[in-house]
Amino acid sequence: MTLCFPAPERKQELLGQCFALNVMQVLSSVPLKFKWPNDLFTSKKLGGILTEIVSYKKTPWVLLGCGLNLTKNSPPQTDSLAKYSLPWNYLTLAEKLVQGWVPILKSLPQGGFLQYRSILNQALLYKGSLVSLKTTNQIFTGILKEIAPSGALVLEIDGLQQHFFSGTLRPMCEG
Repeated sequence: MTLCFPAPERKQELLGQCFALNVMQVLSSVPLKFKWPNDLFTSKKLGGILTEIVSYKKTPWVLLGCGLNLTKNSPPQTDSLAKYSLPWNYLTLAEKLVQGWVPILKSLPQGGFLQYRSILNQALLYKGSLVSLKTTNQIFTGILKEIAPSGALVLEIDGLQQHFFSGTLRPMCEG
């Protein structure tokens, strides 16, 4: 599903992480982990969140997409919600995601991300593990520490904590 709404003046970079939290809250019976910056995992990838800011009539709008694997016929490297006994259908799931999103979105200008950050850090995939982070120009290797109050990923590299706002994260045990 894709939501479209006027872009908030601040905290746009946190929208994807906050929507991932929303999905985790709505699907609380599913054992979800958050793979920074925008993926949801069980033991395998279940889905992801994509955020884009577009301009329409000189006004910035957010396109916030959420893709979740719903069918039993998903690829073997992914998980599917079909195997979890959800008490409602997928249209109701979309309604619940929208209902959960509105208060989160409204709380962001007042610092709402700080309260959500602790939940995301508890669910952070690879936390405490050796990971690689591929950015546009470089690959960094370090211990995944946390998500910072800014939404940045914190890696400990050579004893120093470094913050990253984008990149592709992988555990070192994967190829």
